Amino acid sequence: MEFLHKDNESDKPVAVVLTAKWGTECHILYIHSLCVPKLFKIMEELKVEPDSLAEYLLPSKSNRNLPYEAKAEGILFVGYPNLIDHTTICIGITWILDGNVDKNFIHSYQQLSKRLCHAISVEETRSRGLLQKEVESIVSATPKYSEEIYKNSFQVYFSETILTASSFARTLKDVYNQIWYTGLVHTFVNNNVELGFVLAQSIPEFTLNVPNIACRDINELMRRIRPYHTIVLMKDIMPSLDCSPLIDQLVRFLTPEKSFNTVATERGISIGQIFLTIRNLLTWVPCSIIYPICMNNVYTSSLDLNYSESLLQDIAKEYEGVNVYKIIAAFSPPCTLRDFLSNNSDENTGKYDLKSLFICLLKYRFIVQLHDYYVATLPFSDKKPLPPQDTQFYKDLQIFVNKHSTLTNDFTPFLLEIGVKLNEEQDYDLDKIKEIMLMFFNIVKNYNEPEHLEGIIFRTGLLRETVLRILDFFKDIVCSYCTTNLIP
Repeated sequence: MEFLHKDNESDKPVAVVLTAKWGTECHILYIHSLCVPKLFKIMEELKVEPDSLAEYLLPSKSNRNLPYEAKAEGILFVGYPNLIDHTTICIGITWILDGNVDKNFIHSYQQLSKRLCHAISVEETRSRGLLQKEVESIVSATPKYSEEIYKNSFQVYFSETILTASSFARTLKDVYNQIWYTGLVHTFVNNNVELGFVLAQSIPEFTLNVPNIACRDINELMRRIRPYHTIVLMKDIMPSLDCSPLIDQLVRFLTPEKSFNTVATERGISIGQIFLTIRNLLTWVPCSIIYPICMNNVYTSSLDLNYSESLLQDIAKEYEGVNVYKIIAAFSPPCTLRDFLSNNSDENTGKYDLKSLFICLLKYRFIVQLHDYYVATLPFSDKKPLPPQDTQFYKDLQIFVNKHSTLTNDFTPFLLEIGVKLNEEQDYDLDKIKEIMLMFFNIVKNYNEPEHLEGIIFRTGLLRETVLRILDFFKDIVCSYCTTNLIP
């Protein structure tokens, strides 16, 4: 299945413009667009000439090698002007965008321009004088403007003679077309430097239910990933021969059933290395972070199902005879994987494996996992704690709670009440209650932030059974709720 760009035409680039400044010269070298009439109309409204536009797109020396963004008449110009190493030539690869474009697109196009300029720098380092020759070839190949031949002064920069003379121009045209049609760029600059790029907002048809992760959001996402998570790739990828061996290992050994921690232990790879590789994958491969598949996990059908008919047809072909809608409906209301396999054993006809089908639907987010989150909260206002007791046990417990509690003082009377009940109903002595209290304070360390059960277990190092038992003791001041995973 191919990548498909969003249908919204306003999200696609109006044009890409290659400009250069050297010495006192500043010119447009090449323009490519798949909506030329719209571009010409924009230039007429701006009432700007080619050389004036070139000066506008290439800022002063102090602003070079920095992201560039300018807006005029509702049109955005974005790029990353770059002074190419070993030369005095400043190159600008500018994308002309609709003014209403999503702000995340701006960052993505700036990064694409930066990568293109970096590739040109690499080529210039490899073959000194190459950029100067390219610029001279383009300038000499650019037709002279004549009102009798051209309707617009910008039209000369679309000339086929420029493409014939310059490999950089041909590369730029290729990159623009790939961005327009697929959002995925894979090309070679000057037939030598490999360039790959995924426009963050390009949604593949088969990942319509996957949250859109902008490049600038990846750092925040990485902050929330833990060693007990795993990754599901939405697309089969074939790492290139010169890629890191670690990427090849992870692609082969990471499965929905193994956590990062498990793979690190089995393959002898550090968690830090795995996280760096995962961050790399998130920038260019559609994927989803999940908790490893487990029989006791609870799953439900997606609440906001944005399905693709062609994808469902492909799934039906792969799993012959399956009723996809029936399988998805089996998770409404939510149920564990064990219950699903048990209640739908008749679906295992031998033509396909039911668990494999489940993983496929989870992969494309037709089915999502539910997780338990916990947060400390005060009881309703009409519930009053027990009055203080004039006993040594109560006084000692009060001193202990005041010293060790990680919660606000409002919780103290309710903590003391729970301690008294543990003493009276469970016959726990003061030392045992103190031990339970310490574990609870560790569990609700960030009392005002909901925390995932798996996160609590990982952070505290306690067994699942122990955590659940402690939370049950303090159920009067703990709120729990079930929701889909908060990590894309």
